[in-house]
Amino acid sequence: MTTLSKVKSIYSLERPQWMDAAGLSKGINHDRQHLGIILPAGRSIKVRQLSPNNGSLTLRLLNNNDQTEASVGVGSAWVTLSASAPSVPFIDTPYELSTVVVEYEYDDMATALPVYEQGGSESAFFHLWDSQNAEFALITSEFVNILIPAADKQRLRTLHAQNSVDRLLEGYKNIFDFYNTLIGLSFQTPVVTDRNIRNRYFIKADKSGPGAAYYSDRWTAETSPTVSDFWLFSKEPGWGCLHEIAHGYEGKFMSDRFIDVREVWNNIYCACYQNVTMGDRQYQQGWLYDYGRQAAVEKIINDFVRNGTPVNQWDLRSKLYFMMQMVNKAGMEAFTRFNQHYRQLSNRSGFIAEAHSLLDMLSVSFAEAGAKIDVTPFMQLVGAPLTRQQRDSNLFCQGKAVYPLNQLVEEGRLTALQQQLDLHSPLALVDVQQLKITGLTGSVSLTLDIDDFRQIENETLTLLDGATVVRQAKIDRQEMLLEDLPVGVYTLHLPTGKSQKYDVQPGYPIVKAGQSAQRISYRRKIASPLLNQAFNLLGLGDALFASVELDHSKGLLSVHAAGNSPHVYFPDQTYAQIKIRDGSNREIYKRTFLGNDRLIVHDEIAFSYGDRIEIYHREPTRLRLLPAASGIIDTLSETNHFVITASGLKNEKLNNNPESDLAERLESASLAIAANHAVGAADYAAAKDDLWLAVMALSRPLRDTLYAKYYLYLSMYNELVDHPEVPEVPEVPEVPEVPEVPEVPEVPEVPEEPVVPAPPLYPLWEASRVYVGGDRVTHKGRNYLAKWWIGQGTEPGLESTTGAADGDGRPWTEI
Repeated sequence: MTTLSKVKSIYSLERPQWMDAAGLSKGINHDRQHLGIILPAGRSIKVRQLSPNNGSLTLRLLNNNDQTEASVGVGSAWVTLSASAPSVPFIDTPYELSTVVVEYEYDDMATALPVYEQGGSESAFFHLWDSQNAEFALITSEFVNILIPAADKQRLRTLHAQNSVDRLLEGYKNIFDFYNTLIGLSFQTPVVTDRNIRNRYFIKADKSGPGAAYYSDRWTAETSPTVSDFWLFSKEPGWGCLHEIAHGYEGKFMSDRFIDVREVWNNIYCACYQNVTMGDRQYQQGWLYDYGRQAAVEKIINDFVRNGTPVNQWDLRSKLYFMMQMVNKAGMEAFTRFNQHYRQLSNRSGFIAEAHSLLDMLSVSFAEAGAKIDVTPFMQLVGAPLTRQQRDSNLFCQGKAVYPLNQLVEEGRLTALQQQLDLHSPLALVDVQQLKITGLTGSVSLTLDIDDFRQIENETLTLLDGATVVRQAKIDRQEMLLEDLPVGVYTLHLPTGKSQKYDVQPGYPIVKAGQSAQRISYRRKIASPLLNQAFNLLGLGDALFASVELDHSKGLLSVHAAGNSPHVYFPDQTYAQIKIRDGSNREIYKRTFLGNDRLIVHDEIAFSYGDRIEIYHREPTRLRLLPAASGIIDTLSETNHFVITASGLKNEKLNNNPESDLAERLESASLAIAANHAVGAADYAAAKDDLWLAVMALSRPLRDTLYAKYYLYLSMYNELVDHPEVPEVPEVPEVPEVPEVPEVPEVPEVPEEPVVPAPPLYPLWEASRVYVGGDRVTHKGRNYLAKWWIGQGTEPGLESTTGAADGDGRPWTEI
């Protein structure tokens, strides 16, 4: 037996850190380089690096069974690895290294590995494979390496009458070219975060793998001793092939707290691919439409909508349909814009994935690119929650609001309208302009459900289609009738209140053929949403398993968990615990999470200022605060103690200043207003109201400083002004005689200036209002703070109602 020795140069690739930051794996760790041999069972290979100071490489022995494969690190010293089954040796491609040279030794029992490179000689390739009766062969191209077992040789040879292997590899090139374009990656772009790298997926068989097939950090494999079902296609790739490859095109948003898109997001790529390559055949042969059962798929979705089932509880195909409704309407370029924007965002310093809602980000991209649509009303229809800030911002995005066709017209007209509009589905999203050609019109009666009509009386209601003003009306009653409008969904801009600010919902009137009615709810804002904070509790792989949210306006603390296991490496051990204590240090809530728990929790606890939150986390660096801020969480301590104050959370150990922390959030809020011209120019906007309320919640002198700083971005209408009665004007007014030479009064050297009272700092106290802890009012020129819930008619400033701030039984304190 003879020992053979060879030397091989191993190329390296640039580590795409801009992809890593976004959670885009794209087969980065799949790339590896063969050593040209097949090692028989029981035989060994020795390897070492000849080039110094290059770190450790990884040698792998791969076959079609993960249970019989092996790997070892390779440095400058010789290492030996033995094969328990016929295996092919590979070196994993290193990143951020110069060219590496390895030396390896093996005995002459090994056989040559048949390798086909795209564009080579297929006859020579198959001749070597046949002559050696080799257990495996490798085919390789710009985008893939496929390790093919001998059992698949005849299948590979006969995929096509000619150029069988090249045509298969060309099919893979089409997939990767399409996916890379859809995600916005290119080999030739000056944008760093959009740069592609020339790594290759590794595709193989694994008869010990999970499910039917899988994608992993090391390769993607069919769970079978062969690769024929998933990876060897003659005409077009199957859904399984498209699906597994697309797993590499996911991101850090996969387990978003509002919508779980695992096993859905990758299917967007598959559905887009079949849309482009199949055309109308997709409705009979595509996975999204269940291979010709489109009506049954859509019935399930209609039932979900009718029953009010939120989209996060839909099955995988229905969730994909929801996503594709928006992608098809906005255009694939809008989806590409999302991916490009997400890479830019995730590569910024201090990026925290959990701080960014997937649905929020999608809504922004759909409004900014492609057809520029506003998907907010559609998301509200299907229970896809946007954050409050994004929902309010979208009212000013100037995108065309869209809605499913079957939600706008009765069933009897659907077929004819689909044909007229050239739509393949009654669930297709449509906009007002698109529907104008139908000639359908309607009227809608809007009921403005507000507790104090004076707050919006005589202001303007504006109805828009995208950026176009369709109708304006003076608000002179609480029932507003808008007549003779083309059917569709519109954007509605309404006043949001003066001395009292309101959350106004919904912001999208739906006009159907004929007459319809819609209630617009005005809910008082007790406190600015900018005061709100939340904790995200992360576990294994930084996956979210629970959250704690404080809503100052509602006075509620919410604890949520969606059934994700915190950390399986801490089984039956307390991994996290949440406790709430009142001002007397009495425990009023407790929730414990073991490492292997899968708890579903939706708890709400009323809180008062002075209550305490105690959070234990076994790995404190995985306790995150939203909005992100430094100096509030002690990442060196497993237990953090927080006090709830009127300005936010205070860590009892770190002793942070909640007002200073709030000021940082106000800076971000002001920049968001400044960046949105439509919001900045609006007379009324929720973002301006929120900034106003938050500034007014601060104590002096910080309040005065920030009021001056953010003046241009604050609500301009903050007082309720009663309109005085105007006396009747006679038809012909009397004109007094004018003397020829008017008398000129003496002018004093220093004119007296009237004393103009300063405007009230806070809304004036109203006897008919109910106040809650934290409310601030001005009464008879003095300012007061409500210490708790205060009923109607309890006037501040009286000896019986106003006392010290530290709790003396009287509800008001002067500030």
